Amino acid sequence: MRILFIGDVFGKPGVGALQRLLPGLLRSEKIDFCIVNGENAEQGKGMVPAVLNEIFDAGADVITGGNHSLYREKVHEMHDRESRLLRPYNFPEGSPGRGSGVFDVKAGKRIAVISLHGRAMLPPSDDPFRLGKAEIEQLREETLLVIVDFHA
Repeated sequence: MRILFIGDVFGKPGVGALQRLLPGLLRSEKIDFCIVNGENAEQGKGMVPAVLNEIFDAGADVITGGNHSLYREKVHEMHDRESRLLRPYNFPEGSPGRGSGVFDVKAGKRIAVISLHGRAMLPPSDDPFRLGKAEIEQLREETLLVIVDFHA
């Protein structure tokens, strides 16, 4: 299985580069699953639905985030309804969206992705190691392949 993980797409230049280059890269490298960290895709801080849709349209299977995931209120509803959009799992209880998911891969397998973020010099959140370990154990009941995006 070939997995591509692209870190921190930053602002209009990053999204533009992704739109130009990702479709060809997915084809030429025969990528089965693509994860993109998009937490700074909107003007270098946060996300908005239109930009996230551009990233999905370019070929991302999952978009992960970090401390700026919920920075812009426009994206809160999308976090609640779009299962392929992940904010850190250890965000405070009641935060919009989800922090992990299990996804079907083009190669006919399943893959789990969990987004976590650290606590040093970042907004308050729960212990990423304790919560992450417990969630990974749950995810492994559905698939042995778990990708962790740890933003710190």
